[in-house]
Amino acid sequence: SMQEVHQYGRSLLAQKKSKEAFNVFKMNYDKFPNVFTTNTGMARAYSGIGDYKKALEYAQKALPQAPESQNKANLERMIKLLQDGKDIN
Repeated sequence: SMQEVHQYGRSLLAQKKSKEAFNVFKMNYDKFPNVFTTNTGMARAYSGIGDYKKALEYAQKALPQAPESQNKANLERMIKLLQDGKDIN
């Protein structure tokens, strides 16, 4: 499922396998474009490879799609980190 693939990508990031994680998040995004989970995944993917500007674009796309206040607060924190040039993973 979209969520399982997203979690797999996150596990790759945790293992410091940023390029592999990027490919997983991109595949998920291509299959399920422009929804909260995959926009957040692409933000994590780009952050993982050090492209904070591109990561910020996806985080900002995901913000209005946040399904609940906790997700929104987490994304707002991620956006602030990216604006400061810091990794969100």
